[in-house]
Amino acid sequence: MKVLCFHLGGQEYATDVTQVREVLDLVPITHIPHTPAFVLGVINLRGQIIAVIDLRRFFDLPETAVVNGGKIMILSLRNKALGALADHISQVRALELSELESPPAMLGRAEAEFMKGVKQMGDHPLVYLDLARILESPQMKALQEA
Repeated sequence: MKVLCFHLGGQEYATDVTQVREVLDLVPITHIPHTPAFVLGVINLRGQIIAVIDLRRFFDLPETAVVNGGKIMILSLRNKALGALADHISQVRALELSELESPPAMLGRAEAEFMKGVKQMGDHPLVYLDLARILESPQMKALQEA
């Protein structure tokens, strides 16, 4: 399968390329009051209002500044559009599911539920995420109900 590789902080992640509708250069994001910290706000993309989340905050990763070259991945998840911030996009690559190792056992169920697996890439791991599961998370369900 084809995956889109992207960086958050110093870590490389990947998601199924079919979950990504397009990638935008970082554009101004309109903050929405009284939303969870992982929701950065909304953007207007050709007349469609799309919520943008910071995956670092969503996954409780260390905060790092987005430098020039920050991107917004427009995800198409179960017929819903969602923007996700990435530091940069590195590549589209082929990945065999058989190459993936299971998520480490020391991870809690909450963290592992978003991971399909991990592949060692030289001196660093590539973490393969199932971003569609974000929509099923308690955080997103609470946001949608609000």
